[in-house]
Amino acid sequence: GLAQKGGPVTSHIRFAQAMRTIEGPRIPTASLDVLIASDMVVATNAEQLALIDRQKTAGFANSRVAPTAEFVMKQTLSFDEARMRKTLEEACPLFHAHDVAGVAEAVLGDAIFANMMLVGMAHQAGRLPLATDALEAAIRLNGAAVDKNLAAFRAGRVLAETPEALLAALPSPDADARADDMDLGDRLAFLARELTAYQDEAYARTFLAAIDTVRAADEARGAGTKRLTRTAADMLYKVMAYKDEYEVARLYSDPAFKAKLEAQFADPRKLKVMLAPPLISREADPKTGRPKKIAFGPWIFMAFGLLSRLKRLRGGTFDIFGRTAERKAERALVASYLADLERIAARVGETDYGLLVEIARVPDLVRGFGPVKEANLRKAAAKREQLLARLGAKAPKGAAMEAAE
Repeated sequence: GLAQKGGPVTSHIRFAQAMRTIEGPRIPTASLDVLIASDMVVATNAEQLALIDRQKTAGFANSRVAPTAEFVMKQTLSFDEARMRKTLEEACPLFHAHDVAGVAEAVLGDAIFANMMLVGMAHQAGRLPLATDALEAAIRLNGAAVDKNLAAFRAGRVLAETPEALLAALPSPDADARADDMDLGDRLAFLARELTAYQDEAYARTFLAAIDTVRAADEARGAGTKRLTRTAADMLYKVMAYKDEYEVARLYSDPAFKAKLEAQFADPRKLKVMLAPPLISREADPKTGRPKKIAFGPWIFMAFGLLSRLKRLRGGTFDIFGRTAERKAERALVASYLADLERIAARVGETDYGLLVEIARVPDLVRGFGPVKEANLRKAAAKREQLLARLGAKAPKGAAMEAAE
């Protein structure tokens, strides 16, 4: 498995018949009977791969890869999910992999139960030398979330035996999960609705007007794939829907979010939210140098509800949060990108289509918050200048670029 704070976790478990001695706690090299891979990043490390016996090891894996510290710090992933799965498939004579974390979330409301679900899969395949009654008795004796762990164990058995039956019975994905599969018209309508909820209808109309200009040029003189329009729509939405204080408050005060909390936690009133408000959090974290987060009790949800109603102040004279350098850079980035889309639309059919798509995708480099976002703004500004130079257009140094320098 993978512990976000402690790093990779590998448990060696050895069984012996009665009156037999186990020589050492660790599994010897190339002697593994069963691999239960809660996280493929850990399972494909050299240390774990060295344990596999290519003639007998049975592997049961959670195919969903959890974000690592690399992603949190750099917003990038160096591993290849498909390659890791292929590595385990080639190493293990018997290998079963599913998005077990996703199944656990859908069935039991928490991905943590994927671990017990994998145990159920291994047991159903006849690879654990323990009786069903013994395993279920151990779950009861452990006393932790007994009912859900028993359900996870049994669901894992079904997933190993008849996966199609269990997967077909899962709830349908919600609208957000299906958004990437929409056709272009539905996608634009979906993003416009999101921006209306983010700010208002006028804000959404600005988005649609800019994309309509790109779309008209793309349909008239583009490559026929509308790749430029889709890229422009996703990136413009990204820069327009930046997560400021008002948006964080809106998301936390959303009734759907509250319902999820109540379904997942026994007493949501004991929850705390860790925040680093720029107007309050002045102390730096000694480890990261970034603003230190402060714990806020349940009362903060009432404050979120009030703050979310003030979103119309965003970017105006009375927006006290909008005076920071980060917020100014975010607003300037919106204006800068809208100007870039006009420039891109005017050049469709006259220059390399791939270059235009690459220019449209520049905002994808702008990720994170605070110092992380500031550094990424500089990277995006440099990339934008290079690409516009290739286009033969001078890159105007707008406020977004100046704020990043």
